[in-house]
Amino acid sequence: MTRTYLGLLVLSMVGCSTGESQFSHEAEVGVSSRGVALSHEGSRSQVGMAGTTCAIDTRTAAIGSDLDYDDSDEVVQDAALVDDRDIFLIQSEGGLHMQSSTALAFAEPTMLGSFQDGRVFADGIVGLDQAEHLQWSTGGDADVSGLRSFDVDTAGQVFVADGDLYRVTPDERVNLASNVAQVAVDETAGVLYAVDEGGSSLRLLELDGTLRASVDLGGEILDLAAMGDRGAAVAVVSHGSSGELVLVDGATGEISAWVGTPTPADGVKTSGGGEMIAVTLPGSIHFFSVE
Repeated sequence: MTRTYLGLLVLSMVGCSTGESQFSHEAEVGVSSRGVALSHEGSRSQVGMAGTTCAIDTRTAAIGSDLDYDDSDEVVQDAALVDDRDIFLIQSEGGLHMQSSTALAFAEPTMLGSFQDGRVFADGIVGLDQAEHLQWSTGGDADVSGLRSFDVDTAGQVFVADGDLYRVTPDERVNLASNVAQVAVDETAGVLYAVDEGGSSLRLLELDGTLRASVDLGGEILDLAAMGDRGAAVAVVSHGSSGELVLVDGATGEISAWVGTPTPADGVKTSGGGEMIAVTLPGSIHFFSVE
């Protein structure tokens, strides 16, 4: 397969990859993002901006209602489908808010305090506070000093990468693998995606840490995200001054699609259904559908 690179025309990225799957550029928003998350089916995003968050249509870039929690700069951290409702997790100075996509008014914080990150699971949220403790809204906490990356499954188990890889709950901490700086959990494929610090190799681990497969993506992996129901992951790869998005099958570790970016992306977020991704670059967000 031949790699196809996107050209930079004004602020737009256009093009798609060849392969079993295909990235199709849908829309672009010229904003410096303070976090972005996607609804389960991918048609809507919530984007953090200076002093507010806004709903944005991922296919037209149309801006909808805004949610201004307080005088701080809110950060959009995560989204998940909970009881058939899209829930966005938004961080403000007051705490972490579980915001329904159907609500026009802001929601009071589910967890009060000062947080730097958070994830939604079936029964609540897990927040990472400024003291590097995980806190569960359902009760309990755990020290994760030195954490570099974490993800959570639907049961609220947290997978933590700090140079090693652990499964963490309020009651236990289980070592699963060594030399891991980034992690994402994929319950559809039953796999953990693990990346070494500064490495180009993506390991696919069974949920107990057993190696399933490994694939070299040809450049430093800066970020990655599991693609929910799709049973795959998308990785942001750096090639120095340019970048690439790479789609990896969760069952086999095979690369099924790739697309170049004019500069390495700052990060990537995915929809729970695995049909849409949001790519953050300096000064803009780009939405791609994935066939």
